[in-house]
Amino acid sequence: MSLFTSIPLSRLWYSLIILASLLPAAVLAPWLSSQAHSLLLDRAMLSEELYHKELATTLYLEMDRLTAVLQSKSDTIAYILGHQGSTDAVRELIATLSRRDAEISSIVILGPSAQVIATANMAAFSADRMSRSTPAFAVPMHGRIFIGSPRRLADNQLGFLIAIPLIAGDKSLGVMIGAIHMDEFWQSIQSRLPAHHSRTYLTDGRGSLLTRLADHALQQGALLSEKPIVRALLAREEWHRHTTFPGINGQAVFGIGTLVHTLEWGIISEIPAASIDAEITRAQHILVTIVIFLHMLFAIVGLLWIRRLLAPVSQLTQVMKEAADGDYTGTMAPSRYREIDTLGRSFNRMIHAIEQRQSALEKMTLAMEQLGEAIIITDHNGIIEYVNSAFTRNTGFTATEVIGKSPRLLNSRQQSETFYQELWQTILTGQTWHGTLTNRKKDGSLYPVLMSIAAIHHHDRITHFVAVQQDMSRQNMLEEQLRQSQKMEAIGTLVGGIAHDFNNMLAGMTGNLYLAKRKIPAESAAMEKLANVELLSFRAAEMIQQLLTFARKGVVSMKPVALAPFIRELSSFIHTAVPENIAMTEEICSEEMTILGDKAQLHQVMLNLVNNARDALDGIAQPHIEIRLAPFSTDEPFLRSRPHIPPGRYALLSVSDNGCGIPAEQMKHLYEPFFTTKEQGKGTGLGLAMVFGAIQTHGGFIEVESAADKGTTFHIYLPLSEATGTTEPGEWQSAPPCDGEGAWILLADDEQHIRETGKEVLEEMGYRVMIAAHGREAVELYSAHASTIALCIFDLVMPVMGGHEAAIAIRTINPHARIIFATGYDKSILAGMGDETIISKPFTIEAISQLIAQKLNRPSDSV
Repeated sequence: MSLFTSIPLSRLWYSLIILASLLPAAVLAPWLSSQAHSLLLDRAMLSEELYHKELATTLYLEMDRLTAVLQSKSDTIAYILGHQGSTDAVRELIATLSRRDAEISSIVILGPSAQVIATANMAAFSADRMSRSTPAFAVPMHGRIFIGSPRRLADNQLGFLIAIPLIAGDKSLGVMIGAIHMDEFWQSIQSRLPAHHSRTYLTDGRGSLLTRLADHALQQGALLSEKPIVRALLAREEWHRHTTFPGINGQAVFGIGTLVHTLEWGIISEIPAASIDAEITRAQHILVTIVIFLHMLFAIVGLLWIRRLLAPVSQLTQVMKEAADGDYTGTMAPSRYREIDTLGRSFNRMIHAIEQRQSALEKMTLAMEQLGEAIIITDHNGIIEYVNSAFTRNTGFTATEVIGKSPRLLNSRQQSETFYQELWQTILTGQTWHGTLTNRKKDGSLYPVLMSIAAIHHHDRITHFVAVQQDMSRQNMLEEQLRQSQKMEAIGTLVGGIAHDFNNMLAGMTGNLYLAKRKIPAESAAMEKLANVELLSFRAAEMIQQLLTFARKGVVSMKPVALAPFIRELSSFIHTAVPENIAMTEEICSEEMTILGDKAQLHQVMLNLVNNARDALDGIAQPHIEIRLAPFSTDEPFLRSRPHIPPGRYALLSVSDNGCGIPAEQMKHLYEPFFTTKEQGKGTGLGLAMVFGAIQTHGGFIEVESAADKGTTFHIYLPLSEATGTTEPGEWQSAPPCDGEGAWILLADDEQHIRETGKEVLEEMGYRVMIAAHGREAVELYSAHASTIALCIFDLVMPVMGGHEAAIAIRTINPHARIIFATGYDKSILAGMGDETIISKPFTIEAISQLIAQKLNRPSDSV
C-alpha cells in the first residue's frame, strides 16, 4: 500500500501517456523507416523508368530519322539509275549525304547482282561480304527496308547497317546500304536527352555491350550474358526489381532493364546501392525524429487512423499519376468516409470529362491538320493564333513565322482597301464572308484563293475568327487550258473543213500557172505577174498549214532529231532572212541532244521566232538577235513554280532580241490566232499561234520574258529522247523537172479541172497520161493496162472509191505497183497510210517531178 500511496496518480497517468506515446513511436519507427526506404527507392526507380521511356523513344525516332534520310535519297538515286544517269551524280549525292550526317559513316550502292555501283567512304564495308544472299542485300531486293543487328564492321568499329531498296516503277534497281557507327549513334542519342547521373548502357539481342564505358576496362562488344539483369532481358523479361544485384563493376546496385522491342536491344541503368542507402539513412534520421515528436502529440489518433486515411489518398495519387501519363481508365473506389467518397466521385467525373474532351480535341486537330484547304484562326483583333499544314504548303510560311502576326503578310496589293473594309464589316457583324482574292506567298509569287471567314462566338461575344482558304491555282489553270483547248478545237474544226477543198483549188491554180508560164516567153512582163500569183498561192497554202499546226490537226512526222546540228543548219539558213544591220549570234552547246520531232514544224518555229525578233528591232540602235541551245534538267524550285511541267531532262532553245519588248496587256493574247500588232500586210497573227501549237505537239512548253524597251526572250523546252537523231534534210530540193521519156501514168482525181490540168502538166513533162474520175474507174483502167502503166497518182478523197482503197485493189493485181498519193488534207485517212508516198497539195512542179522520177528509178521490188 505504501508503494501506491508513494506514487502520485498524476505522475502515473503522465507516465502512461508518455509510455503510450513513446512505445508506438519506438515500434513504428523501424516500419516507417522501411516505408521511407521503399518510397525513396520507388522515386529513384520511377525516375529511371521515365528516363528509359524517353531514351527508348529517342532511339526509335533516331532510327526512323536515319531510315528516312536514306530513304529520301533512294528515290532520287533510283530515278537516276532507272534513266541511265551518271554514276558520278549518284556518287556525289551519297557523298553529300555522308558529309551532312556524321552518324552515317559509309554508304554503298549495289546493283541487282550485288555489284558495287557507287560508294562514299567504303571503310565500313567489305566487298567480299556483300553477295546476293547477304540479308542486307536480299531483304531490300524484295522491296523491304532492312535494319541489321549491331556487329563489327569492316573498319573494326561496332555498328549496324540500314539497307533501302532502290525501286523505279515496278523494277528493283538495287540497294542503298548505310553503315551507322554505334559510338556516333549513341552520342547523338545522349545529346538529345537531359543530364542523367546513373550508369546507362545498351545491350543487343545477344547480350553484347553496345556502348563504351569511359570509367571501365570492359570493351565495347563484350558479352554480358552472365549478368542477371542481362539474362532477364535475353529472356525478353524487363527488370524492375527492388533488390540489389552485382553490377558491371561487381558492386551492389539497384537497376532497371527495359527492352527496346523493335530493335531487340536492352537499356540498363545501374544505381549504386550506397547512394540510395546514404539518402535513405539521412531521411531515416529526420523521419524518426519527426515520428517520435508527432507520436508524443498525436500518438493515439495517429495509430488509430493513419492507415485508413492514407489508403484512399494513395489510391487517388496512383489514379492521378496514370491520368497524367494519358491513361484515363483508372477510377477511385467508393469510400466509407463521406468527404473522401465525394472527392473520389468528383475526380472520376473529371477524369471521364477530360478523356472525352481530349479525344474530341485530338480528332479535331487531326482533321484540321490533314484537311486539304488552308485554315487560319485569329483572335478578335486579327492576330494569327493557328495555321494548319495546308497553309504551310500553300504559302511557304511556317507556323512559327506567322503565329502572332497579322494576315496582312499575305496581302498581294491586288485588292483595294475598300475590299478589306467591306470584308471586316461583314465578319464583325457575325456574318460569314465568302469570296475570291489573290494572296502572296513567302517567295513573292501570287496565287488565287477561294476563302470563307466566319466569327467564333463565346457567350454572345466574338472571340476569334476562322478562315478557310482553297488554292485555286490548279483549277484556274485547268479552266484556262479548257478554254484554250476549246478554242483550238474550234479552229481545228474550221480549218480541217476547208483545208482539203482550199488546197485542191490551190493545186489547180499552181498547175495552170505552170502551164501558163510554159506558153509565154521568159522575158514577157506577164511572167513576173504569174510568178507573183504562184508565190501568193503557196503562201496561202502555208497559212493553212500554220493554222493546222496551231490546232494540232496537221500531219506530223515525229522522228529522232539530233537537235544541235539541226539548229546550226537552220541558223545558217535563217541568216539569209535577217538584214545585215542586225547582229545575229548563236550559242549552241556541243552536247548531243536528241528529241522526237517534226523537222518541218521545227523549221517553222525557228523562222517565226526569228522573224518576230527581226520586226521588233525596227528602229533600234545596235539591233541584236541571239539563239541559244543548251540541256536543261528540272529541279524542285523550277517544278514548284511550274506545276504543269513534268520533271525530266529537256533541250532549252531560246531566241532573244533587244527590241521594243511586249506590253504586259498583250501577253495573254500572244498565242491567239489572228492576234497581231503589226501593220496591215506585215503579219497574219498566225506566227506565234503556230509556234504554240507546234511546241505542244512536240510535248514541250514555251515561256516568254519581256520588258519594255529591253527586249524579249522566248524559252522553248523540248523533252529529250534516248533515240538516235538524224540530221539529213527532209525537204525537196529545188531542181528542174525531169523528162518523162514517154512513161505511162494513171492519174485519178474527182475534180475535173485538177484532172485536166494535171494531165496537161504531166504531158508537158514528157509523160503519157490516162485519167480517171474516181478510184473504181482507176482500178478498171489499171486492170486493162497493168503492163503499160508505170506509175499511179491518186487523190485520197474521191467519190465511189477513194485513192487508198483503189491502191489496195490495184496491189491485188500487181503487189509492186508504184503509187503516189496526193491530198489536200484528210487526217483520218493519213493515220493508217503507213509508209506510203504522200505529197500535199498544192505542190511545186519541181517537187512532183522529182518524186515521180524517184519512184520510177527505184527498183519495183523495193516500192
